[in-house]
Amino acid sequence: MNLRSLWIFYFLCTTISLLYAQTDVDAFRLSQYGTFGTARAEALGGAITAVGADLTSATTNPAGLGLMRTSTFQLSPSISLNNTTGRFIDRENTQSDFYAGIPSMGVAFTSVNYQGEDGSKRDGAVSFTFAMGYNQLENFERNTVVQDAFNEFSSITNFFTELAGDTPPSLLGQNSFAALAYDAFLIDSIWDGGQVGYFGAAERGQIDQTLQVQEFGRRTGWYFSLGNNLNDKIIWGATLNLESVRYTRNFTLSEEDTRGIYEFYEPRTNTGFPLELPLVDLRFFDRFTTRGTGYGGTFGLIIRPINPLRIGISARTPTFYQLRDVFDTEMSSAHIFADSIGTEIFTATTSQDFIARYQLLSPFRANVGIMYQIQKYGFLSADVEYVNYNQMRLSSQVTDVTSPDFYSFDVENQTIEENYLPVFNLRVGGEARWEMLRFRAGYAYLPGPTTVESKQYIDDIDRVSIRNINDSRQILSLGVGYRQPNFAFDVSLVNQQQQSKEKPYILSEPEAFQPTLVRDNGTTRLTATLGFYW
Repeated sequence: MNLRSLWIFYFLCTTISLLYAQTDVDAFRLSQYGTFGTARAEALGGAITAVGADLTSATTNPAGLGLMRTSTFQLSPSISLNNTTGRFIDRENTQSDFYAGIPSMGVAFTSVNYQGEDGSKRDGAVSFTFAMGYNQLENFERNTVVQDAFNEFSSITNFFTELAGDTPPSLLGQNSFAALAYDAFLIDSIWDGGQVGYFGAAERGQIDQTLQVQEFGRRTGWYFSLGNNLNDKIIWGATLNLESVRYTRNFTLSEEDTRGIYEFYEPRTNTGFPLELPLVDLRFFDRFTTRGTGYGGTFGLIIRPINPLRIGISARTPTFYQLRDVFDTEMSSAHIFADSIGTEIFTATTSQDFIARYQLLSPFRANVGIMYQIQKYGFLSADVEYVNYNQMRLSSQVTDVTSPDFYSFDVENQTIEENYLPVFNLRVGGEARWEMLRFRAGYAYLPGPTTVESKQYIDDIDRVSIRNINDSRQILSLGVGYRQPNFAFDVSLVNQQQQSKEKPYILSEPEAFQPTLVRDNGTTRLTATLGFYW
């Protein structure tokens, strides 16, 4: 199957946002940044554009490296608790998961230029710093389970019958959800006057639905940076960013006839054809995996107009990704088979794989930050970041428009332009000093970049109320640090909250019942940074 046919097929199936990684959702997933880096940077809510003197500056504003006075090696292990509350129809469940890792590590080599025995700084270039390392930009670990939600009105088999339409079974093809559903006896065909139609094994609802969405993976940014300090008044820096992407999502939807609605043969209302294999339960499983790499650059400047005040400016170019997606889909069903002797359970299973290769250009980002030093007692900092998410663009890895593997992504890019908006992200932080101790706190507010219509959903309980999710990220952070001339130890505690919504399937009939999974995602992360200086 060529790439054009593959993406056309997936576009036709974009109504099931949980079953497929939507192309615009793919773009957005790889274009977000929360807080990351060392425990010091995380405790400040990420507001370090003008603060500097931290390895996290290599990714946010490399000019901050020019404020370093010693070489350093820093290692930042962390543990995280992820709480995900899923609400689906009449059920709610919270899933908690722990995971650990080393989300930040790096080394910086600093050369400070002095003259004379008194150690006075030389005019011009005060210092040069070269740094390299990595930061975990996003962690995708999350698990959602909602069991036995009673759907009175619809089933995923309704969606499969819509996909099949009036296509004869012999022409459904192998690369189609409809073909898979037909082979697994989730739908069956019916002929009336030479016209083919389809009905689902549970199309009248009255079934228990169980959802599980498991997400794994990380987006990691490697950096190679240079910072230069000129007279402690103008500091500049530049970074080459290399990114690695690993993301996997396992989606499972199970439906079970717990009330015996489909246990016996029943004639269909308009055709008189029986449901040949009464349903016991069915299962839809879809695994989506993305692997890829990206590259881009970050450039920054810090100006010190007066000694206690710093103003930082940085710009991050769009990241250019080369991505490979693999889709693995499996359907199965169990039915009652009856004969003159008795009954037995009949099980049918079918599966298939898809592969797609494409490119993604993430949006441009610009930061402006200020920091004010309160003598020897500490400082306050604030950052404002501009991101225009409707600049995200998808494209084919094949450039020859005459090739059968070329796909323009015009529809997907148009969807991005219509559904995503520019936003201003706000980050604030502060540090108080007492002898060798440092006490820090921070807050970040990252607005959701989707339109109001994209945030809306119909409440599944009364099927009337229109509600809105809060898809903005809110991040609270606290931290403490201990400093010695050759050693530092920092700890941060960060809590992040965000809502999201997804539909397991959408039907073409507006009045049809289409359930929504709403997720409250909360992550609490404890990070410790060990720093060694020489």
